[in-house]
Amino acid sequence: FPSHDRQWCKIDLPHVTVVYGGEVNSSKPTMFNELAKLASLVASVTSELVMKVEKVDIFGDDERVSVLVLKKTKEILELRRIFEKWDDSDFTVFRPHATTGPEGSEINPVPLYLVFDRLAVVWGDQILSFRLKPYKQNST
Repeated sequence: FPSHDRQWCKIDLPHVTVVYGGEVNSSKPTMFNELAKLASLVASVTSELVMKVEKVDIFGDDERVSVLVLKKTKEILELRRIFEKWDDSDFTVFRPHATTGPEGSEINPVPLYLVFDRLAVVWGDQILSFRLKPYKQNST
């Protein structure tokens, strides 16, 4: 979840999907608990993610959406690696992005960066989120 002004977003749950776990009804019932335990642990040692917006793009075939394509950082790639065993996506390449709304959603001005302050496990209508540590810029 982003930690700042959400005027750039026209959806109810602004986010970057680290992994897509598949449909709830086809997943093991214990998966939510496993993911929640790991997310809690990971959030306790992970700082807020500051992600540079690289461009605006359109994703999807049937249901096309406007997205902000985000620069791959070592932090987001590490999160992806930690949770990757649960990924059930049809996409073979991880492209970090934040969906802004349906195709044609106006984004003006386009933000230069997005800051994400929580890690969430979403299971159907259930959302369990964990705060990340505040981002501290190096003073060197």
